[in-house]
Amino acid sequence: VHVQTADERSELRKAKGRIAELEKALVEAHLDLRLERAFLGIACEEGGLGSVEEFKKKGTGKQSMERCARAKDRQR
Repeated sequence: VHVQTADERSELRKAKGRIAELEKALVEAHLDLRLERAFLGIACEEGGLGSVEEFKKKGTGKQSMERCARAKDRQR
């Protein structure tokens, strides 16, 4: 038998709620990463850059990503 005070029950309920929020945030972050990787793959294919690995090895990936970031900043 485990006896809990009202404060302990409340604290446990809050902790469980926070865990659920963190799990949801982790799932969303994982989905965002998967989408980003998929879009990069499509962009490499459509742009005739070969595979993502080839794109990264060429060293142009960093420069291209910087251009994309600057373009996004201009849109804001």
